[in-house]
Amino acid sequence: MSQDQTQSSQVDIRGFVYALTPYMRKQEWQRELLENRLAQSQKALDTARRERECLDVVFADQLVHLQVQSQSRPNPQMHSRGIGYLANLRSRMKAHDDEVAKLRARRDEVKAQLVAQQRTIDGMVEHRADALKEFVDEETRRQSAEADRDWIGRSLFRSPRLGEWEGGLA
Repeated sequence: MSQDQTQSSQVDIRGFVYALTPYMRKQEWQRELLENRLAQSQKALDTARRERECLDVVFADQLVHLQVQSQSRPNPQMHSRGIGYLANLRSRMKAHDDEVAKLRARRDEVKAQLVAQQRTIDGMVEHRADALKEFVDEETRRQSAEADRDWIGRSLFRSPRLGEWEGGLA
């Protein structure tokens, strides 16, 4: 057990009041909001990625289908429509890629805000610990001074007075 823990266990810290507690609570609420936003951003990103993967599967299936159709029954109109459909799928895939990039950037931004918020809270926790240590140190000094005054006050009643001893012996 460290000396700080021993000292603080001997001091009643119920009298300690941290003036920044309301502000600290507000910062913790802000962190919780950012955590919620981060979860929502991650969920949206995951959904967009799954949709993009589905488009990849559809594109691959349609490409195979178009190749089989053009080899088995060559039809220029069907081939042209199939190429148009694949081009449309490619543009949708590009749009999804852009959306995924935006969602990833938004998630990274929220993550950076969350890290900054956590640093603020960590600094406040450290400041509170320092303030508590100062309180414990001051309370320890006050209790020591009070104990010294008490000891001095009692020692006056316990020590023999010079006049009494001289009178008692004579």
